[in-house]
Amino acid sequence: TRIDRWFLAKLQNIVRMSKQVETTENGLYGLNKEMMKKLKIAGFSDLAIADLCNVDEIAVRRRRINDFGITPFVKQIDTL
Repeated sequence: TRIDRWFLAKLQNIVRMSKQVETTENGLYGLNKEMMKKLKIAGFSDLAIADLCNVDEIAVRRRRINDFGITPFVKQIDTL
């Protein structure tokens, strides 16, 4: 096919991370801070993580913010 290998590698990473979350013991509470941070950097939404852990989005948000201190931020890019 003519699908870029970079794109395929990114998709493979998403699938691998999804499977890792799905097979984590204790669901959401089996995820550590490092894994949560990797998921967020990879672009997983709280809702996507919630679906993989079979919990609601609010539970993921509370765990991310209250337990791990991971909050969203936007980097400002200077285009001048």
